Amino acid sequence: MLKAKKRDWALTNVKKEFTVVTTQQVKDFYKEVVELYEEFGKLGPGRLGGADLEEGLVRMDKYSAELASKVKTREQLGVAQKLFGLPIQAYPELSEMEQALKQLSVVYDLYSAQKETRDGWGLTLWSELEMQTMEKVTPSPEPRAPSDERQAPSP
Repeated sequence: MLKAKKRDWALTNVKKEFTVVTTQQVKDFYKEVVELYEEFGKLGPGRLGGADLEEGLVRMDKYSAELASKVKTREQLGVAQKLFGLPIQAYPELSEMEQALKQLSVVYDLYSAQKETRDGWGLTLWSELEMQTMEKVTPSPEPRAPSDERQAPSP
């Protein structure tokens, strides 16, 4: 037990240094999150007005990847904060982005599936075209986009 106390005492300065570093990392990360959230509000896939769904797909991919990266960093910082007894920082902007992307994914997933089907049909020769098959594989938007999910997200 004496060795453990000696080691703990010897590491006190190291713990303090890591606490300061972690606190600064949390502050810097929070600034990054706010900047991303503001960018998302101005340039995100929900700001296209439906004019360019293809560009919206690109932006969905971009912001989904950025969000995943930020969520991973948030989790790592949370573990460090817990380890050093620091208060856990909340990031409501990440939650709001996640919710907005989830709502937008209904539209963009539907568009993507429709585009994929249309592209497949574009490769079909007219002589091989079967209307019954096309009617069967044409997705109906109603079951995939329930009325409560059709509301436009507010970033």
